[in-house]
Amino acid sequence: MSSPLVELISISQQTERLLETRFGAQGRGLREKLDSVSTKIPPKIQKRIRFIATTRNLAAHNELEAARGKLRAARQAFEEVRAALDPSAAAQGLGRRNFKRDAPQTSFLGRLWSRFLASLFPDAAPSATALGSSFDRLNEIAQETERLLTRYYKAQGRGLHDKLSSVAAKVPEKTRRKIRFIATIRNKAAHESVRVADENIAQIEEAFAAIRPTLDRGAPLRKAAFWFATIGALLAAFFVFRSLR
Repeated sequence: MSSPLVELISISQQTERLLETRFGAQGRGLREKLDSVSTKIPPKIQKRIRFIATTRNLAAHNELEAARGKLRAARQAFEEVRAALDPSAAAQGLGRRNFKRDAPQTSFLGRLWSRFLASLFPDAAPSATALGSSFDRLNEIAQETERLLTRYYKAQGRGLHDKLSSVAAKVPEKTRRKIRFIATIRNKAAHESVRVADENIAQIEEAFAAIRPTLDRGAPLRKAAFWFATIGALLAAFFVFRSLR
């Protein structure tokens, strides 16, 4: 099953393109584009479009469970919007879209193990392909960066830019620049095209690998605990083995 965030962004962007190509809509996001041509759109369809925008924003701001619960309704809303705004496409059977990711899927245990290893060894973080689509990986990196800023720097704000701004004086300039880059690409992918993630994921991975040791102040303790636990388990197994001989 595809990522709710990727699917909702795809639905939102297709709706934006319909408003642009058929009505000359202008603005940065779906709501602004709709407002610019609202007199040309039936009230019922306007309501459906605003629902799509609201649901997409839930997912974009990490309220994924709420967005997942509205995903089916968002799909149905898009069917109605597309049929109303692009009747020729609907007549050709193009109204129904299948929003699946091309990236390979991994099991829950596989993702859990990858994240555990990444927390212990940041320099060996898994690739975007291993975790899913490039956008999913980009979003995961942005969320992890926010979490580190909140946990170790007491950052506040809604998004990554806001959180960084709230603690900018505590973060080295070089690290700030890389965080701004991550936040900018993530927002651009979310608001313009998820393809931006594909084009920049290598640089994003490189930036994250560079900033994580600085932000993750608990990493050395976790590594030490891991090795102490491993050595302890091996010693326990050795003494048990000797006692059984």
